Amino acid sequence: MINPLLFTAFLGCLSLSPSVTALGFQEAEALKLFGGNYSTDCTNPSAPRLRVAETLNVEYGNKRMTGENLMAAASYFGPEPPPNHLTALLGEVRGGGGSRLIFAVNRDKNGLYIELMGEDARVENALKAVIGMAQFKAKYRDCEAASRAWMNTPPPKTAQAPPNPDAIENWDFMRDRKFKAVYHKALGPRVKEYWLKMLDGPGSAEIVTVGGAEYRQVAVCKPHDCFDNSIVVLYSPAKKTVYGKIHEHDKSTLIGKPTREVTAELERLWKARFRQSY
Repeated sequence: MINPLLFTAFLGCLSLSPSVTALGFQEAEALKLFGGNYSTDCTNPSAPRLRVAETLNVEYGNKRMTGENLMAAASYFGPEPPPNHLTALLGEVRGGGGSRLIFAVNRDKNGLYIELMGEDARVENALKAVIGMAQFKAKYRDCEAASRAWMNTPPPKTAQAPPNPDAIENWDFMRDRKFKAVYHKALGPRVKEYWLKMLDGPGSAEIVTVGGAEYRQVAVCKPHDCFDNSIVVLYSPAKKTVYGKIHEHDKSTLIGKPTREVTAELERLWKARFRQSY
């Protein structure tokens, strides 16, 4: 991956061009670095195509989706971004109630590519209607690679940590129907909050021990609002119990009726995850 410090330094060395002065500084620099066309097959004009400009554009046949009011969010995925990730470009979708189309810009040994996301289910479903499920999950490769040779060269190899057999992902929780049932019941009325319902946002997951009992722990924060909105959940598959701490702005709420010991551990885990990384 590109060294984040060198990448930031490079951004600072670029000058604004007349075509992007209306954008914010980060957006203007991101447009210089990543602007242009991306496709599942750059040699095929009929293939689905993305365009990064002052708007984000998705095109396939006669179908279109546009994201306006371009925003660059290098820290969109929080302090632990996915492998190969460089930045996220966001654009508001018309009629989407403020929800945004997301181009996640990445780089691997084959160069730059974009993965499509929606800020919520409405945008993702609309995207799938434009390009289909298979193309929604595809990697869109850089069609301007020749003019970005410096960025499309393979990143230097780094030592890889050995795989952790206990590692879990926050989305693993949502694939577990037993967890979802007890978790959604514990949420109560807050199940209407999409990011809480789906544990949708930057997060981490691991196995922890509390009071001699093993729990699967997940910590997630709301996209674009990590500091003020976050949750830590402890789940015991053996006991089919869920405990959690929800932090919303300056108010904290416990779910699942945790014991005093579990409450103290939830507080410790929450502080370690959300008050030492920001």
